[in-house]
Amino acid sequence: MGRIICKMIKMGGIRMLGGAEKLLNGIFSVFKIFSLLLIILILPRLFFPRAHMRNSHFAYSQQGDFRLGLENIQRKMIQDIFPSNNLTYNVGLITNQTGKSQQGIKNTHILKNAGLNIKKIFDSKNTISNDALKNVDLLIFDMQNCGVRHDIYINKLFQSIETASINKKPIIVLDRPNLLGPQMEGPLVEPDLKSETSLAPIPMRYGMTVGEIALFYNKNMLKKPANLHIIPMKNYRRNRHIKNQPLSQMSQNIKNINSCYCYSFLGLLQEIKPFHLGIGTDKSLECILLPDTILFSKKKWKELHKLLKSNGIANSFYRYFDGNKKIYFSGLQLKINDIFKICSFNLLLKITNFFKNSGVKMEFSKQFDTAAGTTKVREFLEGKTSYQKLKKIVDKDLRKFFRQASSCFLYTPFPKIEYLDIS
Repeated sequence: MGRIICKMIKMGGIRMLGGAEKLLNGIFSVFKIFSLLLIILILPRLFFPRAHMRNSHFAYSQQGDFRLGLENIQRKMIQDIFPSNNLTYNVGLITNQTGKSQQGIKNTHILKNAGLNIKKIFDSKNTISNDALKNVDLLIFDMQNCGVRHDIYINKLFQSIETASINKKPIIVLDRPNLLGPQMEGPLVEPDLKSETSLAPIPMRYGMTVGEIALFYNKNMLKKPANLHIIPMKNYRRNRHIKNQPLSQMSQNIKNINSCYCYSFLGLLQEIKPFHLGIGTDKSLECILLPDTILFSKKKWKELHKLLKSNGIANSFYRYFDGNKKIYFSGLQLKINDIFKICSFNLLLKITNFFKNSGVKMEFSKQFDTAAGTTKVREFLEGKTSYQKLKKIVDKDLRKFFRQASSCFLYTPFPKIEYLDIS
């Protein structure tokens, strides 16, 4: 009888073990299904762009949520930078029509939502005086610039930092991208040619962001550095194309992104007669024109068409009648699809050299040398300085500037030096 009972217990134990095994198998099956769902639903969000980013206003790139410095600012950042028992910060905001978020929201609205009191607003035309800063606790700079040295907004940045230093006011720069990308090229400003259009010894196209240039100014150009802070951008890559900028026209003549790109080399060409760049028309800084009275042949325009096309610029024949001057202008309308493939300074020299060799007599304005930052460009075009000498000076200065500015780089990859080459 005892043996029978033992046998029954053993059989029951086996059945119990079998039931436990089935339970564990069930648990493992559920766990496998859950893991599969996790892989399908969660991991793509970690490693790939979110679906809503594809059509978002923030879609500068396909990796991460890009944000301007303006879109990153928070009240706590201000409190961390400037600890104070006073919870209200009276701000002097230095801005213009470009001071918006990617969604077109004005910076005044965003800053007020961050708990800042906008006491005064200074635009690109105002000079910030000592009296104007009496009731201001700190300055905030937020302007989009074109990416070239002779842009007035980048000079306004220097003046703002200098004013902050003199008046012992802290200044915050809300960083914005360089619309022209990573290229660093062209001559620096010679000491004797500093002007309102070329204040600083930086390259004609400098390849740095607003915040990086601000750091360079503060570190290298002021006797006493300002209490400067940069609110950086999020997920900015210097070699990625900017899709949603500028949000509004940069100036009266730079009305869209194409004119901004063209300005990188046409900005100096406008200081040479008899060229007309469509200023005053809806094609402002998007074309190269000559008055019909010069009798520049269509054959020559076709040659320039090929030259521009070989340098990455799409172009087509364009002609219009100037009602004020009562004269027709003819030439080429330009379209730049990829500014990263354009070497602006090299292109400027190629274009001017082409017209010189085609018999067009060029007359340089008094502002040409100050805009160029050197007399050597004009002297080369006039045949007074050799190409080898110009190349040696420009390339050497670019290398020197890159080394000097490298401590101010905030983003990768670093700017790319484009050496002088018009071959």
